[in-house]
Amino acid sequence: MKRTALILIFILLCVNSFAQIFQLKTDFLQEITHYNPAVNTVSDGAYLKLYSQYALKMPALSGKNPLDIDVAFMLAKGNNAVFGSLDHDGYSYFNTHSVSLGYNHVWKGLGNGHHSVSLGGRFILGLNNIDFSKLAYGDSGKKMLYTPDLDFGFEYTYKFFHLGASIKNLVSTSKKYDGIEYVRWPRAYFLHMVFDADIVKDKFTMVPYLLFGYYQGIYSVFGLDFRLFKNFRINYSLRVPDLHSNVNVGVNIASWVDIHAGYSLSSQHKYSYVNLSFIIKLKNF
Repeated sequence: MKRTALILIFILLCVNSFAQIFQLKTDFLQEITHYNPAVNTVSDGAYLKLYSQYALKMPALSGKNPLDIDVAFMLAKGNNAVFGSLDHDGYSYFNTHSVSLGYNHVWKGLGNGHHSVSLGGRFILGLNNIDFSKLAYGDSGKKMLYTPDLDFGFEYTYKFFHLGASIKNLVSTSKKYDGIEYVRWPRAYFLHMVFDADIVKDKFTMVPYLLFGYYQGIYSVFGLDFRLFKNFRINYSLRVPDLHSNVNVGVNIASWVDIHAGYSLSSQHKYSYVNLSFIIKLKNF
């Protein structure tokens, strides 16, 4: 009962948050290392993940339906983990590709044995491909602008409670061409809280979580993740102020593979869009 009461209090705190829009990947718990490089998603072993997100409906920013494709890996042994990704982000006005490589370390069993602390960092190289023939500047060529940057994160864990903070794009790299700034990777700040506890041991788990972000204002994401027998999950999250609702369903079809599919939409007219997302995760390959 005490654990259930704590979960309900956590949910009430989450519901009362408010925010401003920022571009996010839609399934936070599956993409948590994207926001905070200090977070391990495997304790010992490895995974290879394919993430894809496609916009069915979106404001006319670039005259195309944006597509995001991300291939990521993580190798963890003991208290150390190495991870990285290759990413194509069609959500930008120009096509943006990136390559990242990161490392984190966790100190386990601190205090009375229930506490742990982890630190992590990641180097990112952005490859921003600009096709000037699509712009009204009289230049018909193409240009690749390189934007290196850094992410840093911290996470504290006490039993089933996780509290993390991170800075993304610390350098906030920008690039100019002919005196015009075409690319800027905005600096962003994140704070997350996750309450991960079994309601019925190994049979039913409810995981409320909250993500705060800051970039020229504050936004937040509140979510609930339900898991049955560790083989099936359903997740709902809401982001404000653009009223971005997201539903994800995941199935563990074998000990080494998970499949997740998601549908998300914004009901606010100014930012109206509909997304589909798809994740395949190969574990301990």
